[in-house]
Amino acid sequence: MSASASIRAGVSSAFVRLRGRATVGVLASALVAVLVIALIERRESVAGASDRALAAVFRFVLPLAALSLSQIPIGAKNLKEAIWPAARFGLHRGWVALGFVLAGAVVAAASAALLGVVAVAAARAGAPARAGEMSLAADLLTTGWIAPLVAVAYAAWFGLGATFGRAGGGRGVVLLADFIVGSVGFFGVLLPKGSAYNLIGLAAPMDVPQRAASAVLVGVTLACMGLLIARCRR
Repeated sequence: MSASASIRAGVSSAFVRLRGRATVGVLASALVAVLVIALIERRESVAGASDRALAAVFRFVLPLAALSLSQIPIGAKNLKEAIWPAARFGLHRGWVALGFVLAGAVVAAASAALLGVVAVAAARAGAPARAGEMSLAADLLTTGWIAPLVAVAYAAWFGLGATFGRAGGGRGVVLLADFIVGSVGFFGVLLPKGSAYNLIGLAAPMDVPQRAASAVLVGVTLACMGLLIARCRR
């Protein structure tokens, strides 16, 4: 079977599982959390409320939402086991696994874009722009591409993590590592949080230039996807 047919089979199987209440529940919960964070920051001080809200969203809400949404197709299984029903009729297991992860990544990316835009809009709506601050429209546009890019990176990392452990427990290790050291030094370059912080104007791990952070994020994402294909093909 061709790679494209195997990927399509993985995507199709994954979307069947994504079209359910679990996806709606995760997104609704994440939206509520984002709104609460944005309103709390706005109440604290309108000045800088958007930056603080985004920092909290990228620190807590987005990683958890990306984990939940991107892993719905896999469930509480190792990725190799989860793809078996779709791959058992001669399809390439590595490409089917990629299809599973890509489907989850698409949903996570779309959700992340919504969460980021809602955070900025709720924190800044009606407030005048400060001197040197980008306009609301520019802020929304910038957040609208950073958040999906970061979500796809998380989906790739969690997909790779799901190939380790009987129940894909490597996902938890990735989440914990990202939370503890994801913005520090070498790990901050490899893990999504470091590049996310860099792109939204927070700390830059190992002084990686902000303009290079998106390229680093894409490169690491592709590497993770390549590794998960290799791990699932056997």
